[in-house]
Amino acid sequence: MYEHDETVIAMLIRVAKNPTPREIKRGEVVPLQEILHNIPTTLKSETISWLIVEGEEDPSCLIIHKELTMEELTRFGQQALQSKIYEKAFKNPLNFSYTRTVRVRVAEANEQAKTSKLAHSEPVANYIK
Repeated sequence: MYEHDETVIAMLIRVAKNPTPREIKRGEVVPLQEILHNIPTTLKSETISWLIVEGEEDPSCLIIHKELTMEELTRFGQQALQSKIYEKAFKNPLNFSYTRTVRVRVAEANEQAKTSKLAHSEPVANYIK
């Protein structure tokens, strides 16, 4: 069992589209039900929402949260966008042309994240079986 900091006000979850059984078995991808059963107790009575970031075709992150300020929401948007940038950079560490542009893309992501919003919010309890 996991030990949690019960003062947590939010949790960002990157959603994998079409994970393979191998990714699940290796722990690279964790089923949402498993995450929900292991979240801090303080978040079990809160809200789950899609994080909508301008420029993304489909939402790629969920946030389990108590009330968030716009500044906190922006930080989550930045984290969501930056993680994609760094993931791509780490997959091709010798691709120097991409590595040089990481700083520029991170700066762009920080600006883009300022328009982040939440959508399709529902109580977490609806998803816990």
